Amino acid sequence: MSLFIESAQRAARRRDVVAGWNRDAGARHADDGLDLDEAPGYEAASGPARAPRGGGAAVAALTHTAPAASEAYSTAQEAYRDALAYDKQRSRSRKRWAVARIAMIAVLTPLALVLLFLAAYATTCIVNGATPEELVGLMGQLFERMAVFAGQVLGRAVS
Repeated sequence: MSLFIESAQRAARRRDVVAGWNRDAGARHADDGLDLDEAPGYEAASGPARAPRGGGAAVAALTHTAPAASEAYSTAQEAYRDALAYDKQRSRSRKRWAVARIAMIAVLTPLALVLLFLAAYATTCIVNGATPEELVGLMGQLFERMAVFAGQVLGRAVS
């Protein structure tokens, strides 16, 4: 995303200011305190507000901040707006995916542990020589014991 898209109004003001510099080149001093990133007249809002040294056209261009209704709309501004909207949508999508990942971890981790325990129990029974019929009976007994244990835990929590 390009953050340095220049509108038609800004380009016109910049050209007027540069033209003012060329006319006023001898009047500038080293102690002007110019910001090297910005042209004079475009200082940050926190900086000192002073009139530029350029001619009347430069001063008029700098004081004109609101675009006129008849001026053409810049496609660069529209592209920048679209890029910002796309970035916001990507940001929302990333946040949603992060919440979904956390929810899946919170649900799938205990479920995976239970399945791992059941697989280990069944494997232990098979290694000890259980037939398929005995394995089904042992798994049934395991589920009954788990249900009794859950009832006891919930019964104590309620009373």
